[in-house]
Amino acid sequence: MLKRTLFAEEHILFRDSVRKFVEQEITPHHLQWEEDGVVPRDLWRKAGAAGLLCADVPEAYGGPDCDFLFNVVVTEELGRGGFTGPGFSVHSDMASTYVANFGSEEQKQRWLPGMVTGDVIGAIAMTEPQAGSDLRGIRTRAVR
Repeated sequence: MLKRTLFAEEHILFRDSVRKFVEQEITPHHLQWEEDGVVPRDLWRKAGAAGLLCADVPEAYGGPDCDFLFNVVVTEELGRGGFTGPGFSVHSDMASTYVANFGSEEQKQRWLPGMVTGDVIGAIAMTEPQAGSDLRGIRTRAVR
């Protein structure tokens, strides 16, 4: 087995807390959420309180300003259980990153703190009639 050297001690400790969160807050309910077709908003707030959301958001916007590997740990632990229902990775790795890197100062102040706490849920939607959700199939181009 290949020894992983990517993670530091703080990531390993964080992984333990993420794993416990998943076991307590997701595992017992995931099947029902899949049947219902919805993940309760309360889970998002619990995840925010546990520090599972938007780990790399700067402190100025309510985040812990940790490195991206904390987001990776969350994604790995959800994947370990086969839990795709909670869209934490789209929220933390993509949507909040777009706001943090490309949003105006006003947008960052308005949206990022709520994304960190789980009060605001970020998502991304990109599509065209011929492409559906296959982003490689999108043909729209911006031309000056």
